[in-house]
Amino acid sequence: MKENRKSHTASTHSQHQESVQILKNIGIHITLPRLKLLDIIHQSDKALTAQEIYTIQVNQGVETQLSTIYVNLKKLEQYGVITRIRLDDEPRSFYCLSAENQSCRIICSHCKKLSWPQHSSIESHIQTICQDNGFKMNQFSLVIEGICKACEHLPRHKTPAKPSSVNVHS
Repeated sequence: MKENRKSHTASTHSQHQESVQILKNIGIHITLPRLKLLDIIHQSDKALTAQEIYTIQVNQGVETQLSTIYVNLKKLEQYGVITRIRLDDEPRSFYCLSAENQSCRIICSHCKKLSWPQHSSIESHIQTICQDNGFKMNQFSLVIEGICKACEHLPRHKTPAKPSSVNVHS
């Protein structure tokens, strides 16, 4: 058990150092709220909402405000450090680290677990589509939403029935 704790501590320290380096590289002021936010996103294997990040920070004893988290998420998104993901059926945004050269993400619509497929052919197909339509691609982002293997057995959310139309004759 001690060995596992040591490797987790070393991994956490390494992620913290990486967060510091990211902020240095983009040239913005290194603040404790930004570092904590990046560390939390680094340590997660799923996309997180601002509220989830806030709750994790509070549970870690970090005094912060939700508005501070939103401000820092927006700034880090502007610098391309993190990516905001909006799912069709979710009013909330989810945040994850931006992965270099990985513009395609797969996200579980139930648990929000993220995967980055290693298929460079996706980008080449998209480039071909752009060229065929007279466009030069600057960048692209593809989010594939589905259900991961761990969530397959869980009961599916039922979609609300569509209201039936009523004909009124006068």
